[in-house]
Amino acid sequence: MAGFLSKIFSKKEPETEVIEYSSLPELFAETKKEAEESIHRAALSAAEKAGDSLVSLNKSLDRFEKRDLSDDAHPNKKLLNVARNSKPKFIGSMRKAIEAGISDDPEKVYDSMISFVNESAKIMKGKGRYLGAAFPEEMKAVKSGIDSVGKLINKMTEEVKIPVELKEKSGISEGKYDLIEDKYRQIRGDNERISALADKMSALKGEISDIESGMENLKGSAEFSEEAELISRLEALEMNFSAAENDYEALIASTGNVFRKSSYQFSRENNKEMAGKVESLIDILSKKNDKCRLMDEAVELYSSVYPSLATVFGANPDIIKNKTEEELFSSPGVFPEKLKSCCNELKLSLDEIDAVKREAEGYSSGRELGRLSKRYEANTEGIVRLEEESESLKFRISESEGEIPELMRDLEESLNDWRENPVELKF
Repeated sequence: MAGFLSKIFSKKEPETEVIEYSSLPELFAETKKEAEESIHRAALSAAEKAGDSLVSLNKSLDRFEKRDLSDDAHPNKKLLNVARNSKPKFIGSMRKAIEAGISDDPEKVYDSMISFVNESAKIMKGKGRYLGAAFPEEMKAVKSGIDSVGKLINKMTEEVKIPVELKEKSGISEGKYDLIEDKYRQIRGDNERISALADKMSALKGEISDIESGMENLKGSAEFSEEAELISRLEALEMNFSAAENDYEALIASTGNVFRKSSYQFSRENNKEMAGKVESLIDILSKKNDKCRLMDEAVELYSSVYPSLATVFGANPDIIKNKTEEELFSSPGVFPEKLKSCCNELKLSLDEIDAVKREAEGYSSGRELGRLSKRYEANTEGIVRLEEESESLKFRISESEGEIPELMRDLEESLNDWRENPVELKF
């Protein structure tokens, strides 16, 4: 008794099976191959034995076909007539079922046996329904032949149970392995992309360095200094032109109200000619895109209406509201002189601006600096985009690397489901 207990308590734990991760594809392939070979052997063995059963069944049908019924074989004459009529139909149907046979394709053996048994069962219940009473021994032999195929189905089911289960479970493990490999492939691809992005960023940074040097050289050149001076002059001239425009607009604003009131007064006095001339003068002076182009016409028209305007001012002193208006219309020559002064200033500013612009056209440093600035901005933006993509890939790598240990544990657990000994997966 003591020796028996000693054997129980001294029993060793099963040895752990250490499996290299890299060897798993070969293990899966071997397991699948062995399982399929076992299934094929069982299928071919079943097919051979089922074929023998069908040969034996055919012989039973041959004997059955030769067997006849005497009138006193059964007390029920009607049953005998039905049996005589259904017998050839039954045998014919069974022969057709036998002719369909059992497939010699290992993948189809099981299904073909199932099909034969199911079809035979239908024939037995249909055309063979009344034959058992009239031909008990013959129908017993037929049923025995069908049952032998059914027993082969059960035997094959038992024989392939383990290899089928092994194939399925190893397939589950292989799926888990493939998932891990997908993660590794994604990580490798992302790292390659990150490396390529780093090369692109390095190239763009090199270009930026060259661009910065080019911009510095341009800014330090005599041509750039000359062009910068021209630009500064142009800006000053444009400011002068803007001031001259403001003076012109102020002059037109100061006289506009007086001209409109005067035109209204001429219309009230039914002096259509003078009202029309004043309206024409207002129209000429207000043409924004034709400043000063019609200056001579405006001066001439103003001179022709001034005497009538002076009369209206005298009769309607409230038309002139302030000292500026009073000064502008104090004598015939004041407004024309102001108008000519403004227009001359505008023309002079425009002429100087055009001259400086034509001179600046001979310089290219500004345009080149603009081109370099655009390249600098484009490269800088490109680097930002590449850095964002690189960071996104790094984050995805980090996530995938964090998922792999759990996937490895799942894989190891699934291997333990079908390996004989406990598995330790070595990476």
